[in-house]
Amino acid sequence: MSDSPQYSWQQFVIEAFLEPQPEVLQRKISIAEQAVAQRMHQGPIDLREQLALQNASVALELFKAKKVVSEHSSVKKSVA
Repeated sequence: MSDSPQYSWQQFVIEAFLEPQPEVLQRKISIAEQAVAQRMHQGPIDLREQLALQNASVALELFKAKKVVSEHSSVKKSVA
């Protein structure tokens, strides 16, 4: 198995997931979401890539939700 992504848009998703700096993370997530959305509107897309796009979209949504909850918890702890 190769370390490089199979599809070019996947690099943006990987970069978002690996971003260590919270102040840059939201921008990286937005870029990844745009790359996924842009590819979804281009054609043609084979079934494997279609599934990869759907998985990436769901994963980014879950990742965003987890980061928001995590940040909210951190703010509550620092206020307390």
